[in-house]
Amino acid sequence: MTKADLSGANLSRANLSGANLIRANLSICYLIGANLIGADLIGANLSGAILRDADLSTKNLIRVNLMVADLSGTDLTGADLTGANLNGANFSGSKLKDTIVINTKFSTRGSEITKQLKKQLIQKGAIFNEPIKKLLSTKYHKIFRIKINNNL
Repeated sequence: MTKADLSGANLSRANLSGANLIRANLSICYLIGANLIGADLIGANLSGAILRDADLSTKNLIRVNLMVADLSGTDLTGADLTGANLNGANFSGSKLKDTIVINTKFSTRGSEITKQLKKQLIQKGAIFNEPIKKLLSTKYHKIFRIKINNNL
């Protein structure tokens, strides 16, 4: 289903494990409780998607767009989020053990990212999209490889 347009579809509790969803449009999809283990989502658009309690423990989330997505309770264990857009995403109760975050876009404005997670990510070199004034006075402009090694 490479480049498939499934925008707005209700795929709640669907078994999409191992699916080829490269560059698929899944924006504003309902994927509540969906099984996406091992699905190939490279470059997929999941902006505004509701992924509550979904299982995204996969290695292939490179360059995925999860802007303003609801990831509450989602399992992202071992996910590779290199180059992903997570601006405004809700991470409440998400599992992020061994998640790889390289040059990934985060925003704390309008996001449910916890202070504890933000502090941990900053210590490991995450890049947060903060006001330009703040960015100029920090070292956040560098790109780092981040591996989160605890259960959040």
